[in-house]
Amino acid sequence: NDQYVLTGVLDFADVNLGNPEQDLRYTYWMGDIILGAAADAYERCAGRAIDRELIELCAVSQELSGLYDPRRAYMHERARANLQRRFSFNLPELQRDKKKKE
Repeated sequence: NDQYVLTGVLDFADVNLGNPEQDLRYTYWMGDIILGAAADAYERCAGRAIDRELIELCAVSQELSGLYDPRRAYMHERARANLQRRFSFNLPELQRDKKKKE
């Protein structure tokens, strides 16, 4: 469409074939304004609807995997903070995280 001009690109490092909701999961934690703008732009350019609930599910699933995958220990604190902020409950500290502090 000639009325839309590319003004920037967000690169989230990993490229794969998948649904757009999975790609847009990174915008979920940036807030409703960024998520809405990204989803709206995708819908305009692609001519198809984006499922915002599926974006949330993809984002939360990624954070949960970050909590419990020992290979991704760098994600634990961020994942815990994001999930607690979103769902307003306290997540228990993992045993391996407690051992690192001792």
